Amino acid sequence: MSFKRLRLINILILPIAVLLATGCGSDAYVKEIGDGICELDANGCPIDPNDPDCTGDYSHCTLNPDPKPDPVSPIPSNMIIDTRNPVEYITSICDKSFNPPISVIGVIDNGANKITVPLHYTVAGDSATLGAYTKTVKIDPSLSEEGEANVFLSFVWGKQQVSSEGYIMAEVVVDDSAGNNDGRFVTKCRTADRNYYGVPLAIFDYPVTTLDYSQFTIKVTAYVIDDDGGHIWLPIVSPNTGAVWLNNNLDADYITVGNPHFDPHQQAVTSQDPFAYGGLYQWGRKADGHQLVKYPNKASGVAVNGETDKKADEPTGSLFIKSNDDWRVNPDKTLWLGIDAKNRVCPKKFRLASGDEWKAEYDGRGALGWTWLPPSFLKLTATGRRNSADGLVYGSGVDGHYWTSTVFNTNLSFTMFFNYYEDDSYMYQFVKAEGNPVRCRMDDKFL
Repeated sequence: MSFKRLRLINILILPIAVLLATGCGSDAYVKEIGDGICELDANGCPIDPNDPDCTGDYSHCTLNPDPKPDPVSPIPSNMIIDTRNPVEYITSICDKSFNPPISVIGVIDNGANKITVPLHYTVAGDSATLGAYTKTVKIDPSLSEEGEANVFLSFVWGKQQVSSEGYIMAEVVVDDSAGNNDGRFVTKCRTADRNYYGVPLAIFDYPVTTLDYSQFTIKVTAYVIDDDGGHIWLPIVSPNTGAVWLNNNLDADYITVGNPHFDPHQQAVTSQDPFAYGGLYQWGRKADGHQLVKYPNKASGVAVNGETDKKADEPTGSLFIKSNDDWRVNPDKTLWLGIDAKNRVCPKKFRLASGDEWKAEYDGRGALGWTWLPPSFLKLTATGRRNSADGLVYGSGVDGHYWTSTVFNTNLSFTMFFNYYEDDSYMYQFVKAEGNPVRCRMDDKFL
């Protein structure tokens, strides 16, 4: 998503900091003293022997090594990595002040919870050889829910041939062979304290040219944050199924950083709360701006961007594509299927729920979440829909058709349908070019 991110800087509440220059301007970064992070070299030895956070057994390290020449950068002279300062947010919250209580434990491991970091690069020429790289840090036990000591996280990529442009996939490898020896690290559980962007768990330097470095940071937060940090939710736990959902629709005012109504703790006040309506997405399409709608009041919606009749498999703008079936030239049933969907719109570890997963929450005998009889944890709203034929918004304050990941046929997908004036819910088929709201559910493998 391409929204401006409001940077909530926590430096004022952190311990004394020292500015370590890796360049100038935005290339400088802050290293905290006593931040629980011990930076190690490729041999597992402290880069700064006087760092108070380096309290482990480093007997294998030579105290007075012979001077060695500076290591050769793994970045060839004709290559630049232009992904700078990426951040991975790990959601870890245990908060009983909510009803129902919220419990989502953050885990980093070498399997389902492995962290991968795509780094975009360009090469002057047709190809280049990228050298292997490893940066290791030791994690302070106070940052572990289990109090686990001797946990090392390494940011690595292997030696590889690269083309003129693309991505290298760096990984974070967990080594707790001297700790619990289960190949996983359980992050400290947090409460929803409105420190939205959380606290640093690990900071890794990595080279971006032959001379310059950037940083990759892992942060632990009680919140769910999208890829660019522009939208923030609380996770909520279903009292019906135990599934974890986002507490608001995609693009709702309450979760949009910089919006005057921004408050991730707030859910819809009523099912006709326009600040909780959010965007109206064409099924399977990226969040490229086509979904944005402004709601002057509970009963009307006005699209932010215009329309076009020209179908496209890869739209280059934010225009809503009018069509009687699919917005694409070549229909694709997989665009929103799973957490690794090509056109993923949900934050990491979340995806669209299937039709069956929606029905498990609302079984059709009464739309309890719609009329807001207990349990009403999702607080769904009557967003209305954006008509596929003319691009206008209809039905705001009256009905809501929430997209599922379940496809009916080439041109139709299922929605979970609610009407404000009916105490019922059921599955309904819509053409993929229709604009409807999205609410995301965590994939079961992370529960």
